[in-house]
Amino acid sequence: MSIKEAGLSVTKPRLNILNFLNKNHGPFCAEEIHNNIGVDQCDLATIYRCLSTFELKGLIKKCYFGDDLVRYEINDPEKHHHHLICKNCKKVENVGSCFLKGVDKLLSDKGYIKIEHNLEFFGICPNCQH
Repeated sequence: MSIKEAGLSVTKPRLNILNFLNKNHGPFCAEEIHNNIGVDQCDLATIYRCLSTFELKGLIKKCYFGDDLVRYEINDPEKHHHHLICKNCKKVENVGSCFLKGVDKLLSDKGYIKIEHNLEFFGICPNCQH
């Protein structure tokens, strides 16, 4: 979904943030987004406002990995995936596909709608093992 399709005004900060998230697999915290799009493009408060608005409109989703950081990534149900997080360096990797689609079907057969789930894996990455 685009910024316009979400019913929002197209501004340079919004375009920069959404372009960054579309081009780079996250998730990213607000500070990482701010640093990557260029601190001279907009201030951190604008980043937070845009992220909040994007989340309300369903363009992005929040990710929590138990480390007191809120991260954001594009909300694309067609590209649903899970994450593998290093407990040491906090590196986040995309696991790839979701293997719980059968569970979602089982739950929808019980009459539930708009079923969502999050599944994160935690381990020690190869770099941190040395």
